[in-house]
Amino acid sequence: MLKKAFSGLSILFLLLTFSPLIAGSFGWGEKLFNLLLGISMYLPFAFGALGLLFGFLGVKGQMKLSLILLNLLALVMYGLLFLAAVYGFQE
Repeated sequence: MLKKAFSGLSILFLLLTFSPLIAGSFGWGEKLFNLLLGISMYLPFAFGALGLLFGFLGVKGQMKLSLILLNLLALVMYGLLFLAAVYGFQE
């Protein structure tokens, strides 16, 4: 039962991690992205790390592998976006 809860939390943090990236293409997505980054620039990394941790502790099998890979993908995407924003826009 606890493993199912960990898998659910991993899905929740995965959605929280991906939501600003997906919603960025919509009009209201910029507000969500600015809200999350206004709290902390590292908040998406924390969501991704928590999703990865809960994915490791979740239900075994194909779901566990999927959650781990998707959370890693989200962390890599935010890492690239972070590096581009911090080091790419220096003048």
